Amino acid sequence: MKNFCLRGGLRTSTLRSIAWRIHLKCLPLSKVEWVAVTTRARNLYATLKQKNIPNPHDDRFCQDPQINNPLDQTDHNPWQQYFADHELRDIILKDVGRTFPELEFFQQEHIRRMMCDILLIYAKEYPFVSYKQGMHEILAPLMFVLFCDQQSFSHCYETGGLKMLSSEDISILSHVYDRNHLESDSYGMFCEVMLEVTKWYEDGSQPVTNPKQLNDSGPYMRFKRMVVCVTA
Repeated sequence: MKNFCLRGGLRTSTLRSIAWRIHLKCLPLSKVEWVAVTTRARNLYATLKQKNIPNPHDDRFCQDPQINNPLDQTDHNPWQQYFADHELRDIILKDVGRTFPELEFFQQEHIRRMMCDILLIYAKEYPFVSYKQGMHEILAPLMFVLFCDQQSFSHCYETGGLKMLSSEDISILSHVYDRNHLESDSYGMFCEVMLEVTKWYEDGSQPVTNPKQLNDSGPYMRFKRMVVCVTA
């Protein structure tokens, strides 16, 4: 099955993202478990986002002006983390803004914001890796394939193209393809992919960007080929 996927056998399939998520171990083989597994993953992402992208104006923060003060230099001041994150977000945004300029999908402001949030949260959850140039190119095809499958499922659902499926299967797929969770589902896939390619980033240096410097079987080249398949 993996070889079939790598050869582009799922290029026109609306189940491509599910196949990817199974291979990446984001989903188990048994569809009966998909709802519970995705719900846990989505709830976890919501928690991570609340923790890693704080808003200094949020009521959760102390409103004592001696503590919650943009000019205060103490570590416990939420504004210090806010400013530090802002610098990192600017770096990420510059890369995200260059993502597949030929595809309108990646030029949408809300998609760019999702990508920035995903990459920022990952950088803060895995500080030994943080964010490195090129990570946006790993995230992009994952998000794009998820989005395309979500759109295809919605179209089939609305036009009555799922009549051959049981009500249980439709319910499961509706949950898995929920468009409201594009961001959290993309984060889960991205984290699993990064487990395979972290070694290219964790030594503190910038990742190699010249494909000729890499072995053709390495993770970088595998993802370059994946990008070509997705956007072809």
